Amino acid sequence: MWTWDPNFNVKAMKIAEEFYKKENPNFKLKIIENAQKDVVQKLNTSLSSGTTKGLPNIVLIEDYSAQSFLKSYPDAFYDLSKYFKAEDFAEYKLAPTSLNGKHYGLPFDTGVAGLYVRTDYLQKAGYTVDDLQGLDWNKYIEIGKKVKQATQGGPGNATMTISQYIYNLSFKYTPDFGYAATVSYAIVIMIVFFSIIQFKVAGDKNG
Repeated sequence: MWTWDPNFNVKAMKIAEEFYKKENPNFKLKIIENAQKDVVQKLNTSLSSGTTKGLPNIVLIEDYSAQSFLKSYPDAFYDLSKYFKAEDFAEYKLAPTSLNGKHYGLPFDTGVAGLYVRTDYLQKAGYTVDDLQGLDWNKYIEIGKKVKQATQGGPGNATMTISQYIYNLSFKYTPDFGYAATVSYAIVIMIVFFSIIQFKVAGDKNG
């Protein structure tokens, strides 16, 4: 099989090999380590040329690359649907390696991720950490909007919009109407400038 990262992927495959050998003593897994980009390039080169000589039986592919391979080379991958229970895996992990109702890959990992939040900002919007448990994206976005509104662009002005910044310059902080007006004119000039460029590029493409 082709894979990359000796500290994680290769090590995990060696552990999987040992587990499988308990029921299949004669099983041997030849692991060939390549850089991730090299795996993609070699696979593309071989499949586009129409030759399977030298290709592995198993290849590790990132989620964002899997779907393009399935669509570009529809007959190159083996349908694994009957070899595992799809319901044992999250739908979003199955989707990248599935096509037309068939599963051509076995989800390997979901990637470790963590969400860090400022509890004081949550409290300003009337929420607690418990409100972030078991929610979907729509609810998450709703909470984010309320936190943004309650903190007026926090944390650290990271979510402050230009219009809100100009308003703050004019009315919230020590009023500085001159500077606020300058910022407003600068935004207008930038919009006009980039609009001209956009129209120019669009005109060249259509011409």
